[in-house]
Amino acid sequence: MNWPKVSVVTITYNQERYIEQAVTSVLQQQTSFPIQYLVADDCSTDGTAAILNRLELSHGDRMQLRLRASNVGIMRNLQDAYNSATGEYVALLEGDDYWTDPLKLQRQVELMDSRPECSLSFHPVTYVDESGKSLGQQHPPVVKQEWNLQDVLYNNPIQTCSVVFRRSMLPLIPEFILQLKLADWPLCIMATHQGVALCLDQVMANYRVHSQGVWTGAPTPRKQAAVARMYFELALATPELKEIASQALERHVELIAATAQTKLPAFWALRQSRPWQTLARLLKPARDPASDAGE
Repeated sequence: MNWPKVSVVTITYNQERYIEQAVTSVLQQQTSFPIQYLVADDCSTDGTAAILNRLELSHGDRMQLRLRASNVGIMRNLQDAYNSATGEYVALLEGDDYWTDPLKLQRQVELMDSRPECSLSFHPVTYVDESGKSLGQQHPPVVKQEWNLQDVLYNNPIQTCSVVFRRSMLPLIPEFILQLKLADWPLCIMATHQGVALCLDQVMANYRVHSQGVWTGAPTPRKQAAVARMYFELALATPELKEIASQALERHVELIAATAQTKLPAFWALRQSRPWQTLARLLKPARDPASDAGE
């Protein structure tokens, strides 16, 4: 059997305006190795599934389509698709973004093959609007080749549509991810803990900013709370990252407090929760954790 070198995972929900461009950008990849392409639709209520069915008729030998009978949510959909991947590497592309370079996967795989210590690779992306017009912003704004754990932990430089994971260093998406509002960042943290993150200097994807975007469409306070929860759950679920994730959480909390947004209900609910206080006891036995909840 011809095992895939790379598994590409696309998750989608109600993205009829964008999904064909995303899928086509994967099918246009030029590689010297076989690709497994998994497309998981989370029971869309618009025309997304019909578009995917049409694409499967033309490219069924190159894509594996999963149409869910009921909605399971973004995180469960991603977890199921990722955990079904069989490639040596796993690339992610959400249904509203798209790749712009047909050699993207070839370049990233060649780099990772040459650097066994590399746990993931990525590249800069351009931010575009709903129509694909550039917004004049690139992420990350500054490019360097090697990024360590602290780089990724404190200020994620990696957009989902650019990342390729070495599956041996991130074989499965763990259950605690299902509790979060964002998945790509903690996965990048976990992978970078296993090895170095390498960045190519070519822009090879577009990240679409639009009002229906799960992350870009969310208000800033909600994003701040989601990041705090991410650090919190990461510290609880991964003993090897407990100390550094907790330090990042404390730093993040201080930044929120400095901007006078600590009255956010979701934020206070997190700080006053029993798991938060339990974590405080584990990390700082000499400090009264009740003071953390009432500051």
